[in-house]
Amino acid sequence: MKDEPANICIDGFICNDKKLIAETFNNYFIDNVNNLTNKLPNVTYSEIPPKNCNLRSCVILPPTECEIITIIRQLKISSCGLDNIKVSHIKCIAISIAPILKHLIDRILDTGIYPNDFKIAAVTPINKSGDLKNIADYRPISVLSTFNKIIEKFLHERLSSILN
Repeated sequence: MKDEPANICIDGFICNDKKLIAETFNNYFIDNVNNLTNKLPNVTYSEIPPKNCNLRSCVILPPTECEIITIIRQLKISSCGLDNIKVSHIKCIAISIAPILKHLIDRILDTGIYPNDFKIAAVTPINKSGDLKNIADYRPISVLSTFNKIIEKFLHERLSSILN
């Protein structure tokens, strides 16, 4: 990775051990998420939708193959997901895979279950234009699978239209 920090200040000492740097970033980003989570109001279980709730009850209309093809065509060609599938390859077979993705999205909406494989991300620390040795001057970038991007874009469009 070209932006990978060569060394980081850990506990007042400059470290260049890649494994220790990765573990330090991992712990730092997890601590930040935990700190943000702790600031959220407590929610009792009765307020959380059941695990297998039907998202159709929110009036989320099913996708059409045409919508999925449009979303695929709008993806940036330069991007490549965690699955190493190039967007350019997906664009070439968009018409063929649209029915499969339509079925997958329908199942997600019907069951309320999002596939675990689409939740996996490669997290890369990116410097926010501060001190390259200061871990607090980095932010995480998550790279998800290409198919996850398509599903997320569909869900974003549907939810945005409902909220608007």
